Amino acid sequence: MEKRKILDSVANLRSFLSPFLVHIFMVCLTTSAVFGKTQPDFPRITKKLQKKRTLDATNFFDRKEKGEDYDLTYKWRDYEGNEFSVSFVIPRKMVEDSEKEFGYSIQELKNYSEEQEELMNEDMEVYLRELAEKLISDSPYSRYVFVDKKEPFGFDLRLAVPISLYPNAMAEYKKIREILFAEKESYLQNIEESLKMKDRQYIKQKGFMYYGKKLGIDYVTCVEKNRPRLKCVVEDIRKRYNHLSFCRFLELLVSFTQSIRSGPHPYRDGEKLILEFWVPLKVLSQNYGDCDSKAVTFASLWSSFKKYPMVFIRVPNHSLIGLAVPVPGGEVLEINGIRYSLLEVCVEEQIPPGIISPYSLACLKKGQYEYQLIR
Repeated sequence: MEKRKILDSVANLRSFLSPFLVHIFMVCLTTSAVFGKTQPDFPRITKKLQKKRTLDATNFFDRKEKGEDYDLTYKWRDYEGNEFSVSFVIPRKMVEDSEKEFGYSIQELKNYSEEQEELMNEDMEVYLRELAEKLISDSPYSRYVFVDKKEPFGFDLRLAVPISLYPNAMAEYKKIREILFAEKESYLQNIEESLKMKDRQYIKQKGFMYYGKKLGIDYVTCVEKNRPRLKCVVEDIRKRYNHLSFCRFLELLVSFTQSIRSGPHPYRDGEKLILEFWVPLKVLSQNYGDCDSKAVTFASLWSSFKKYPMVFIRVPNHSLIGLAVPVPGGEVLEINGIRYSLLEVCVEEQIPPGIISPYSLACLKKGQYEYQLIR
């Protein structure tokens, strides 16, 4: 009897709240429309997905080496259970070249820096020798002060003067030496600053940059370098699924990147410093990548297809992507007046664009993130 009363109370409460729940649902529909003038055909996102697809449960990857190429096949299911499969060929040399251009060893940087310093020192010796010759030619004692050249670029300043002229000539000689010494000190300071700049340029070419005093990955440069290499991959995928709309194709690329196995990389690859990062072609050819490697892979794929504003977002120990494409009901991050829909590409289960992990959401709300704009 008591149980029956409880059930009746629940039924009455549900009947009472029903109009309010409908009203709340309509408000949510109205609010989502502010993301853009046109409504993309993404499915409506809810905080609780009806179907959650754990990764690796239905995924398939195969790699065959055919001559000089890798023949790759991926099969996976997205968060709704839709099955996809793509096959494409990547030249092995392209993979090797992309790996070779990323990362460096301490010895390589040291050798490069020493080579640059040697070149700059040679330029300095040439400059000082020419300056010495000019100062001597302008001096009233030019007959007695001369440059003793030492090949290839060095020199000594010499003085040979009659005793009667020695005091005045020596004063002129010392004056020229002081000028040369001051110029050398200034030049050496410039060399020191130039070497720092050269080192930064070198590591940037190798895919790195400094965040303050901390060395990190230059994600923008990595995307720019690998975007052309992945264009053929996107074209092959697009040909197979050319019936998909723009938004559905975005969903496909997100779910494809999510399907790639996730895991950590080493800090070094042999002697080479890689800071736990793999280039996109290695990620694809190995079907393996950590969060920032997979994020750069997605950014390279998408930006080779469409040039929408995109941002690489780094939270502590994790990375995600922001894309200036409206996703109704999805999480966004506004930067410089542009609203970026947030995409998770390294997660434990398939989720659609706009939904991010509780950890990512908490970090963003606390302001614990850095970003780089990808153009």
